[in-house]
Amino acid sequence: MDADRWRRLRPLLDRAIDLERDERIAHLSTLRAEDETLSDDLARLLVEYDRLQDRTLPTALKLVTRALAFEDARNEDGVATSKPPDTVL
Repeated sequence: MDADRWRRLRPLLDRAIDLERDERIAHLSTLRAEDETLSDDLARLLVEYDRLQDRTLPTALKLVTRALAFEDARNEDGVATSKPPDTVL
């Protein structure tokens, strides 16, 4: 994808990410009537975005939970009473 195409897709992607599934479908249908290729490109980006969200969100939540548990494992002087959580995914 070239820079001009990305400049055109980026605001559409930002807007579509915030839409519910049914709203996304309607938005893509409207866009498809105007520019079929642009609609297809946006649909592919949304599929990839959703795939990454499904994979990375649980990992991020696990890391946050472990980091919070580590913070809770400090004594009154602020000294850690357990080893820090892994930071590598």
